[in-house]
Formats: sequence, structure tokens, C-alpha cells
Amino acid sequence: MADVFGKAIQQVERERRLLDREPDPASPPERDAPAFAPWPDCRTELLDANSQYHAATLLPGTRAAGLKRLLLRVLNVYTYRQVLFNAAIVRILNRWDQRLRSLGGELSDSSLRLTERLNRRVARIEERRSLWEARLAGQLGALEDRTGAAESDLSELQSRARQERARVDALEDSVRRLEALLASERETASAGKPR
Repeated sequence: MADVFGKAIQQVERERRLLDREPDPASPPERDAPAFAPWPDCRTELLDANSQYHAATLLPGTRAAGLKRLLLRVLNVYTYRQVLFNAAIVRILNRWDQRLRSLGGELSDSSLRLTERLNRRVARIEERRSLWEARLAGQLGALEDRTGAAESDLSELQSRARQERARVDALEDSVRRLEALLASERETASAGKPR
């Protein structure tokens, strides 16, 4: 009997926690969040692009630097627009690299929070489902017990009805015999009596 009360107390506590939205201390372990690939590290490539987007720049210690500078200045007339385009692309990439890196971190954090939230909700739903299944199983067991009791009561009533029917039949038979005996006594009494 104490086991039944203990189970009932546990179910009441689980229901109370669900209604109060407290996490169950025996909840299943959290599922892992989907792992996003880290944002590729492009810092070295960006540093190279920042230092070399202008073709007129020569590295220190270059041989024939004067002649090469002169040649680069002549070519600058034809490559000026390309240098401006390269500089614009490098500036855009510098800004977007930082922004995309921060967006990747925010996406990863929000994905982890969402996964944890969904896991908690799934655990609550699973717990509620198990509670309802246990409750329905208990109600089904009680219904089966009541059905069995009703069937035994019905069979007992049928047995009593058969016994009562047999008694009624015996009484009706006795009444018929008494009526027949009474009728014969009346006939003998009326035959023995002068008119």
C-alpha cells in the first residue's frame, strides 16, 4: 500500500514541476547542438592583399628598383582603375571579415540556445506523455478491475436468479398441489354433506 502512495506522490510532484515549468531533475541528457564549421581564418590572406593591392609597390631590397619603378609608373596609367578596384575590394573584405566572424559566433550561440530550449521542451513533452500514458494505464487497469467485478456480480446475480426461479417453481408446484388437495377436500366435504 505504501508503494501505491509513493508512486502517487511522485506523479503529483512531476505534474507540479511540469505546471510550474521547473526542469525535471531526472531529465534525459541534453542533445548536442549542430556543429557549425568555424569561419575560415583569412587574416593572413587579407594582410597580403592589404600590402599588395597596388602593383606599384616594390618590396625593399628589390634589384633594379629605379627601372622597375619607372616601368610601374608608366603602367600605372593603364592599371590605375584596376588598382582602385583592387583597393575597394580589399576594404570591403576587411570590413566583411570582421562582421562575418561576429555573425558566425552569434549564429553559433543562438543555435546552442535554441537547441537547449528545444531539448528542454521535448523533455517536458516526453515527460508529460509518459505521465499521461501512466495515468491512462492506471485508468485502464481500474476499468478492467471494475469490469471484472461487474462480471462477477452479474454471474452471482444470475446464480441467485436461477436459485430464486427454482424456489418460485417449487412454490408454484406446492401451491398447485395444495389447490388440488383443497379442491379434492372440498369435493369430499361437499359429497359428505347432505343437501
